[in-house]
Parts: sequence; C-alpha cells; structure tokens
Amino acid sequence: MARKIEDTCQLEICCFDLESVCLAEQEGIAAIELCTHYTEGGLFPGERLIQEARQAFSGELRVMIRARPGDFIYSDQEVMTMCEQVQQALALGANGITFGCLNSDREIAWEHIERIQDVSEAGITWTFHRAIDLIRDVPSALQSLTHSGVHRVLTSGGRPRAVDAMEVLQQYQDIVNAHMSIVAAGHVRPDQIPSFRAAGLTSIHSAASNRPDGRADAHLLHQLNQQWCNLV
Repeated sequence: MARKIEDTCQLEICCFDLESVCLAEQEGIAAIELCTHYTEGGLFPGERLIQEARQAFSGELRVMIRARPGDFIYSDQEVMTMCEQVQQALALGANGITFGCLNSDREIAWEHIERIQDVSEAGITWTFHRAIDLIRDVPSALQSLTHSGVHRVLTSGGRPRAVDAMEVLQQYQDIVNAHMSIVAAGHVRPDQIPSFRAAGLTSIHSAASNRPDGRADAHLLHQLNQQWCNLV
C-alpha cells in the first residue's frame, strides 16, 4: 500500500543508541531514524540494536542503510551489502528505510536505488538522506525523486544549519509539491520549529543532542516535541 504524504509529516528523532530510542518512546515521538556512528553521519545500526529498538519503540522505526562511512558512491558489492541490510532491517520489524546513492558525476545513482528498492516490501517509508545536499543540481534531482517511490528527502538546503537555508527549503518543497516531504535536517533546535512551520515545512529531523556522540538529551527532546505539538 502506498504511503499518503500526510503520514510522513512529523517530527523524527535520529537515534544513535538504545537510550535515545527509549527517550523518544517516553516522549511519545511518532518516528525515529536508527543508526550508529554520529560523527560519520550515521551507519547501519546492526541486528542487535534494531531488535532492541523495535522492542523499546512503538512508533515508526526507520533504519539507516549505508555500507560504510565516507562518500555515497558505492561499488556493486557495497550495494549488495546495502540490499542485505534492507532485508535484515525489515525482517526485524523496521517500518522505513533511509538511504541514498550517488555516482561520480554527483547525480543520483538510479541503478543502485532501484536495486535497493527491489528487495523491499510494500508499505514502508522511503527516505533519501542528506546525500541530496552533495548533488550538483538538486532541483532536477528532486523532480526525478517524485517519480521514484521515495516519500521523504532529508536536507539542510546545502548549509550546515537548515534554519539558514529557509528560502532554499521552501523552493525544494514547492518543487516536490504534494508528492514528497522535504524534511528540514541540520542542527534543528526547538526555537527554530515555528520558523520552519511558517515556511510551510511540515517535517523536521533532529538528534535532540548537544553531545559529541549524538546521544539525545531528555530536556532538549522534550522542548522539541513541545514546540512541535504546539504547532501541529
């Protein structure tokens, strides 16, 4: 069953450990992205953490699919590894997949995207991660993604902080219209949420963390959720 666009309009917390997952559950967060290695931008979390997260979290569990740290230009063998990661994540109860593949021309590697999607199942949420910010022509890439089955695109608008690229993010959302959600991602903080919502952005991604390891802070997570709930 295809996802409705309104199903992806929400606050998503990026969790790098089980403690963060548990905090998200306690706060009543609707969706999390599960990964490890905060300093590397997130890697596949592995079987044990996915199992533990699925047991601890009752909302939508989205898993990062990434073969290694570094760039997003993958070999055929690495794509095969990512296909296996998708199958493993879904078998362990994941509801969504976060992924992204580029080619050497800094464009979307469609042949890899299709291989990864082919091993999945219907009804999951597909998210293209911040590899989008490395693409030379993001507007064209977004137009193509609207026909790919992807539901969400994580982006900071090419800036370190998403809040500093508000006009760009608005432009991106106008491009995808009702086909996908543009998800503001990049050092998102509670006091910025009203600005994102006023700009027409309905999806936010944050680790809710001030720590070098990315572990969520309970107070910051609560503030994010309160700001979000006050505006929904």
